[in-house]
Amino acid sequence: MKYYKNIFLIGSPWHAIIIRNFYSKNDGIIIEYTSKTSLDSIKNSLDNRHKIILCVNSRDFFLSNILFKKPAQLFSLKKNILELISKFKKIKANNLFISNENSFLADIVMPLDISKNYFKTEDGINDYLPFSLVQNKFLKKILKPLITKITRTENYYFPSKKTKINKKYFFFPNKINDNKIKISLFNYKKKIISNLKKLENNEKTIIKKNSTLFIGQTLYEDNYCDFESEIKIYKKVIQYFKDRSNYIYFKPHPRTSARKINELNKIAKKYKIFKLLKSNYPVEVMLTKYKFLYVIGLWSASIILSRKLFNIKSYTIIPMLLEIKKNFFLLKIHRVLKKKFPLDYLDFREIK
Repeated sequence: MKYYKNIFLIGSPWHAIIIRNFYSKNDGIIIEYTSKTSLDSIKNSLDNRHKIILCVNSRDFFLSNILFKKPAQLFSLKKNILELISKFKKIKANNLFISNENSFLADIVMPLDISKNYFKTEDGINDYLPFSLVQNKFLKKILKPLITKITRTENYYFPSKKTKINKKYFFFPNKINDNKIKISLFNYKKKIISNLKKLENNEKTIIKKNSTLFIGQTLYEDNYCDFESEIKIYKKVIQYFKDRSNYIYFKPHPRTSARKINELNKIAKKYKIFKLLKSNYPVEVMLTKYKFLYVIGLWSASIILSRKLFNIKSYTIIPMLLEIKKNFFLLKIHRVLKKKFPLDYLDFREIK
């Protein structure tokens, strides 16, 4: 049995940056990732890689991924889950920090009682929504219960756990309605900025002054809109900023499809103002190292945080996207964010 003071369960570069506020001499880090790119990005955001005790590719346990790409693995699914659980049972901690309490690994870890205290650090904008950002398709609603019943894995995909979270660390704790102890991460602002400045940035593009950072999102990939509509909104944004900014630097989401990257390269060749970034470091590193005129995007946490954390004006393109392509789920997100963050979630067309 291995004992730690803190164990951190993280799944994104931003998670990796936030947990650095709570390091001790005896910590362990568990990484949940979905691709080599995302794993590399998370590792690049850590300054103590030697603290990593386990890396788990959660795609190996995504039922849709197994069913359509590796159906033979359904027969060994329960065995693989039990092997994973056996690894967790070999560790104990005083404190377990979880970023996304709805992730696959969180569902596996929470019922195991491997820690005395359970703390939650902010996952992102999803924490402030009364629903998940992941759309539950009708097919998945039917298939997931059916597959888990056949493979006898219902307890792992539908755990009957009661929340054990003792304390929450959020940037906007007053936006969360529950009776948990909540602490503002803005109390750690200086330390967060300091840690971001220490991270290397492998972006080779020279960032010019008086420019705009465009934070990409997986709209097409996650079925929020069709491919053509997403490309159309990007071109409209370029037209809007051509007289308002020297350049637009586009930072793709780590899960951006090859098809979209190919199209973005075509846009970059056509419009000199548009530059496609290739860094796999967190966007927050760029917001710390460069003084952009504006930051634009959709619902990224950086859009909501930018004004207060980085002193850079930020805006969303969702209102224009909804005019181009109606989407009920996207409209739900828009309405909640507009109500909860009236001073931070602003239409980019307010820029004059």
